[in-house]
Amino acid sequence: MKIPEIEVDFSSKLCFACGEDNPIGLKLKPFYDGEKVRAEFIAGEFHQGWDNMIHGGILYTLFDEVTAYAMLCRGFDFGLTAKSELRFKQLAPIKQPIQISAWVTKTSRRLVETKGVLALKNNTVIAEGTSLFYALGQPKKAIL
Repeated sequence: MKIPEIEVDFSSKLCFACGEDNPIGLKLKPFYDGEKVRAEFIAGEFHQGWDNMIHGGILYTLFDEVTAYAMLCRGFDFGLTAKSELRFKQLAPIKQPIQISAWVTKTSRRLVETKGVLALKNNTVIAEGTSLFYALGQPKKAIL
């Protein structure tokens, strides 16, 4: 598959997952600890599917965002999600902190594999999975 050349504005503050200026966004603030990218999210009532449970699409968005940051923190300029698999293991209640972590498991010139986990504060795993990204830039130093 040929990846189209696109011009990307990395300064966008409107990202649904992490954008500071997106009034309906999740405002996720990932950080890199030198090994893993981590973030915490507390879902409100507008993030639910079934009563008092976080919608699965919101959980996937958290997973996709943090795994993408894991790729960026390994020095790639930009990437596109090529494939993701997320296994849901537990319902995720709203108004409770969700811990998200992700790390790179393998890299090649054009592909980056990652693993991610979403868990409650007591370490109960809500979901875990893997993602594969098309790397659209050679590794450099990323700043998070």
